[in-house]
Amino acid sequence: MTGAGRFCGRRDSLASGRGRFAAPGWPALPRDGTNWTHMPLPTPGSERGSKSIVVIDDSEDLAASVALMLEVEGYVAYIALTGAAGLDLVSRTSADAVLLDYLLPDMTGGDVAIALRADAATRKLPIIMCTGTPEITVRERFSDYHAFLAKPVAHADLMRTLDSAFSPH
Repeated sequence: MTGAGRFCGRRDSLASGRGRFAAPGWPALPRDGTNWTHMPLPTPGSERGSKSIVVIDDSEDLAASVALMLEVEGYVAYIALTGAAGLDLVSRTSADAVLLDYLLPDMTGGDVAIALRADAATRKLPIIMCTGTPEITVRERFSDYHAFLAKPVAHADLMRTLDSAFSPH
């Protein structure tokens, strides 16, 4: 399977071994959409460490940046670079939330979100739209998301949004 995986700076067992991108001091990310694993730093007493987030975004650099933000806060992050890979990853990981771009190479984020809402196993999953697409455009296709974050997303805004998504309503 290409285009999805857990993020970490090392290839996991699903990776194909093809090319990769790395910047000094940052974990490598595959140039071809292969799988990566991201293991959170242990945070004693943190409930965040038990939460997993699937980041579905075709921008490798942004996905890596968001995954690093999540790691710092103790989350487990999974990255998918296409909508289809994201749907597969959500089903295989029992994700607790999805950060979803709108413009993806194979389908829109709206299509991904509609598929998630149509599946009983993911119907209640918090979907956070994280995109450069104007919110009005996103709402025309899909409006049943927990929150909307405009790219580039600030660390504090992302954490506040996730805290809200996981708080009892």
